[in-house]
Amino acid sequence: MKKAKKVICIMLTMLYILSMCLTSYAATDAETTSAPKNYACYYVDNNGSDSNNGSKQAPFQTIQRAKEAVRTRIGEGRLPEGGARIYLRGGIYYMYDSLVFEPEDSGYEEGKIIYTAYPGEEVRISGSKPIEQSWFRPITEEEKTPIIDQEAASRVMVADLRNNGITEYGELNTRGYHYFNKGQYMAAELIVNGENQTLARYPNEGTIPVNNKNLLPEEMSFKYENERPSSWVNATDAWICGTLSINYENNYYPIDNINTTEKKIKLKEGKIKTYYTNGWYFAENLLEEMDQVGEYYIDRENGKLYYLPPEDFNTNNYTIELSTIGNPIFYFNGAKNIAVKNMTIEGGRGYAALGTTKDYKIMTYGEFLRKNNMTNPITFDPNSTHFLRLADPLNYPEAQVFPGHIWDGFLDDGAGVQGIEFRNCQIRNFGQGGLIFRGTKIKLEYNEIKNIGGTGIFMSGGDYETLTSSENSIINNTIHRVGYQHRAYNPALAIQGVGCRVAYNDVYDGPHCIINFGGNDHIFEYNKIHDAVKECLDMDAIYTRNEISPQQRGSMFRNNYIYNLGIYPVGEYIKQFNVCGIRTDNNGHALQIYNNIFANIGSNKANNVVAVRAQGTRSVIKANLFLDCSATYWGFDSYKPSMTWNTEDEETRRRLELVKTYAANPVYAAKYPELLTFHQEFYAAVATNVFDENLTVNIKFPLSTINGTPLPSGARGATELILGTNNIATTNDPGFNGYSNGDYELQTGLTLLDQIPNYKNHNMKEFGPKSFNAKVLTEDLADYVINLDTNTVSKELLMKNLMEVTNYLNKEQYKLALLNIKLFMAKVWLQTPWIINTEQSDVIFNDSLSICKTIWEEAQRKAESKSDNRIDQIFDFLHSFTIETDKTEKYNALLDTMDDLIDSVQ
Repeated sequence: MKKAKKVICIMLTMLYILSMCLTSYAATDAETTSAPKNYACYYVDNNGSDSNNGSKQAPFQTIQRAKEAVRTRIGEGRLPEGGARIYLRGGIYYMYDSLVFEPEDSGYEEGKIIYTAYPGEEVRISGSKPIEQSWFRPITEEEKTPIIDQEAASRVMVADLRNNGITEYGELNTRGYHYFNKGQYMAAELIVNGENQTLARYPNEGTIPVNNKNLLPEEMSFKYENERPSSWVNATDAWICGTLSINYENNYYPIDNINTTEKKIKLKEGKIKTYYTNGWYFAENLLEEMDQVGEYYIDRENGKLYYLPPEDFNTNNYTIELSTIGNPIFYFNGAKNIAVKNMTIEGGRGYAALGTTKDYKIMTYGEFLRKNNMTNPITFDPNSTHFLRLADPLNYPEAQVFPGHIWDGFLDDGAGVQGIEFRNCQIRNFGQGGLIFRGTKIKLEYNEIKNIGGTGIFMSGGDYETLTSSENSIINNTIHRVGYQHRAYNPALAIQGVGCRVAYNDVYDGPHCIINFGGNDHIFEYNKIHDAVKECLDMDAIYTRNEISPQQRGSMFRNNYIYNLGIYPVGEYIKQFNVCGIRTDNNGHALQIYNNIFANIGSNKANNVVAVRAQGTRSVIKANLFLDCSATYWGFDSYKPSMTWNTEDEETRRRLELVKTYAANPVYAAKYPELLTFHQEFYAAVATNVFDENLTVNIKFPLSTINGTPLPSGARGATELILGTNNIATTNDPGFNGYSNGDYELQTGLTLLDQIPNYKNHNMKEFGPKSFNAKVLTEDLADYVINLDTNTVSKELLMKNLMEVTNYLNKEQYKLALLNIKLFMAKVWLQTPWIINTEQSDVIFNDSLSICKTIWEEAQRKAESKSDNRIDQIFDFLHSFTIETDKTEKYNALLDTMDDLIDSVQ
């Protein structure tokens, strides 16, 4: 049988060679490709020219020129059904204005306009200005004078930016909670080797506590006990960051002056008001405090950059840049079906990418304040004694970015964009935000998004009235170090609208909430969510509030790994408190939480550090693992059966009327029938919340009793208000595969799994980003083949099989996908080395065999099957083939092994 298959394979490939020889010709049209579904092709190279035709041999110099060429082609009706691809050759493309894509730049749903790095080459699009290492010199004795640490001063260097043509540094501005975000670009930041550096600050880590007794709100001042601020009396443009009021705010305020006699710091703007906790702050933009490697300070008046570099600065090469561009690098203004792939996008003071409805206009700061009823004149009077002081909004006549929190500053309710895609990009070092979109069918996949001063990803789309899904997806991304410029309510993920899927992401390292969501029917699954709420209290890793709009429901958290929360010291508080893994605030409703792992949340005897807090109605917490959590689920504490909604309260009446309106909508009534009885289900009187089939394990420390004795189920709250009786709580290891090394999968055969039948026994490898799927790998290999310097017919015949692989993968016909990869490799083999050289052939075979393994794994997951020893031997052989220098002797064995692999697929 195998010999017959081999003969057929040889016959097919011989026919292929014959047809190729009879019809071979050289491709000369730069704007067409040899793919079965044709697409236009353009090339960009820093060494090209915009007067060229954009071919591989005569590339454009700028991305803008390539964009114009595609638009012209679209306008003339000559865009092929496969769309267009713009290949950027390796290098850095510096950009200081947006690439604006409008409807006239749009591709097709099945034929997008794709901007991608040339296969195998590294591309960076940067909004920064490069700084030469040779510009730096040691500072003079006079320049050292302000610096407190004179030993560190001896290592500080300075570069004259202005004399080298860099004159745009931006301005520091107030920011933080809501009305302090004025819609301004961030100030320029120093970036070295791709990582943003630290604006000189004190202390270098942590904060300085401020006791409430030292707050002087009527003076917009506070007293300091630490002597260090007295050293900043001559500082120019010094700022503090922290809270002198509510403990879930972290705001940036400008210092007006420092009175060293009375030990008082007076602010130009700010909010000073006592709260039940004391405050904290750190100070920054202080030349005086340069004492740690990586710190910098910009003297804006004289155009000089001070930097405390690494020890090997003078002997090694460093890439040094100053973020400059304010506008988003990619601006999709009502555009459709455009993709950005395989590149680094970095170094801006605004957003990396923005997608809006055509010509949507950002509201000004003044409009934002009026919308939120922040119009009290004393707030803007510099001579006021009010606890809240803001600069006159007339000082901000234009909005550069969205004021306030992005979800209440970005009020685009139009169609937005459609079919925008970012894949396999590193997006880093943007002061205001990462990827910000309103629209539908947006796909963000396999990206790393890091060092983002504000929100990492904002996504909104779909139709609230009809519950039509946005079909947006955020899958297989790593998103970390967010909100370092806006330290309140600027999460890694902010999701609004209807029907966004958030899956297989690793989301971590934020000062405040790491996920904030609203709207309907979102799915969050298989994510790793951890190490958040690192700089505040009274906040939650995953935060929502729908008490003001109870019709917003249907979102589900299932199969996520949520961990390392409520463990960070803040201000004077060594143990964090009032922190949750997931919370719907202010007695909100309808959390759906299934089969998640919550681990290492809180500490021994923690005060209100809880995995899940949902004290409204209709929440379901089912079949989760709570491991070493100081509290699991916190429901409403007091059962009051005679209590009903307070209809004397205007806001309560508004909410009840809102629910009544949506309950009358047939779409809502069918999907959320509980809205029909919402008015009868007051959260303190009627049991609607479910806590069932959960496993609670406390090995490191017991459940906390600081806020009351936990129930036998492991939950907290009034028993009369919690449905569900089938829970397990223990202080012993129930049989984890490896508790000490973080493997929380339970061993097979445990009887406790029979007691909680809906509990999902997770393999820890299920969570977080996965490697590229077979379709992505196939598309990338197709890009490589298209760019081979061979004749057109050769590539057409190779591409035919790759396109068939993609088609069969879309249909989940894995056997046929593998068969076409085998035929593809046979064609490549027969072209080597006469048409395809050996080096190219090695790349193709390595990529092809990676695709084979991935296809098999996807087929096994679909069939819920496990591998056996024979499969391990197959993959061992495939690996040995990829590293073989001379593959000739093993080629026949490869064909046999491929047959075995194909036969193993169910």
